[in-house]
Amino acid sequence: MLQVADIIWVWQVVVHAAQVQAWRFRAGQAGAGEALTSFGDPVIETVFRELKPAHSFVYFAYQEG
Repeated sequence: MLQVADIIWVWQVVVHAAQVQAWRFRAGQAGAGEALTSFGDPVIETVFRELKPAHSFVYFAYQEG
């Protein structure tokens, strides 16, 4: 996604973690249309999405280190 028409502000949250939680696609277990790899921390993402201004978009970049 490059741009959402109604969003004028975009926030990037960089999450530094000792170990990044990754979910990988596995043949026979994952379904069609699922991402090959996804990263995330549902607690941090939920907090930021609930507190951000309504006219903005927040995306997350996960880095080990």
